Amino acid sequence: MKSETPDSIHGRLLESAHISGYSFGRACRNLEWLIDEDRWKTVGQGFEDINDFLATIDLSHFKIAIEQRKQLSKKLAAIEATEREAARLLGVSAATSHRDRLASNEAKTDPISSVNEEEDDLASNEAKTDPPPPTQSGEKAEEVAGKKAHRTQFTGEDEWYTPLEYIEAAREVMGDIDLDPATSEFGQNRIKAKKHYTIENNGLDEEWQGRVWLNPPYSQPNIDIFIKKISKEYKAGNVKEAIILTHNHTDTGWFHRAARSASKICFTKGRINYEGPTGEIAHPTQGAAFFYYGTKTEKFISIFQQFGFIR
Repeated sequence: MKSETPDSIHGRLLESAHISGYSFGRACRNLEWLIDEDRWKTVGQGFEDINDFLATIDLSHFKIAIEQRKQLSKKLAAIEATEREAARLLGVSAATSHRDRLASNEAKTDPISSVNEEEDDLASNEAKTDPPPPTQSGEKAEEVAGKKAHRTQFTGEDEWYTPLEYIEAAREVMGDIDLDPATSEFGQNRIKAKKHYTIENNGLDEEWQGRVWLNPPYSQPNIDIFIKKISKEYKAGNVKEAIILTHNHTDTGWFHRAARSASKICFTKGRINYEGPTGEIAHPTQGAAFFYYGTKTEKFISIFQQFGFIR
């Protein structure tokens, strides 16, 4: 008889979130201490500026959140919770829950979990016997892949796919797509970037090169982390050209950060209807914006003006 229930796992998830949130909040409050120029010379060693320092803090907490989710997913598997129950309790999609379950089966070591060997074995067996979600296979998967292309799968409700016409327009402007740093294997059926990163091989730890298509996860703090990353890589000369698709949240800090690096911005006329992995259509409550980083501004204007107005 198992001592833990899905609700008790959920309680520990909330407790972990509060601890992480408190830690991050305290770090932010202490930033006032860094304003002193002499102290910043010591604390800021190795960082380009205060924004680089903040981006590193954000990224660290983002990675912790991913690891916590994966370990809690493993514990839910150990008490025989279904993938659907795990998805509900952890606040992620069924597809993300399924990937976590498979990853727990493949992992040879577990650096931060305190689960015992019996629980590890049970989680591994659960991953082997749980069938993949029906929405990702067969005729339905082929139908979705044929109609829509991409949306990042980094966490939960971030899993949506961009209509193919926008992908092809970006490819026409840049000539090709060398890198898609926030994608899924499913999305790459149509994007076909020369190199890509998924949640399993986190591209935030890697150097980005060449011509980049980026549709970052829209949840916070993820979108801010990705915008900081691509802006830094472009400024360093590693990214030669990029097209970024986001919501047109002009009141946010990340939007203004992206705008400062962009050569042109296309504000869409109307809204982009994204499609989920099961074929459902998402109707966003706001419009979208395409940021162009690069020197081919006239080509970008000529191709993207069909989607909206450009500034």
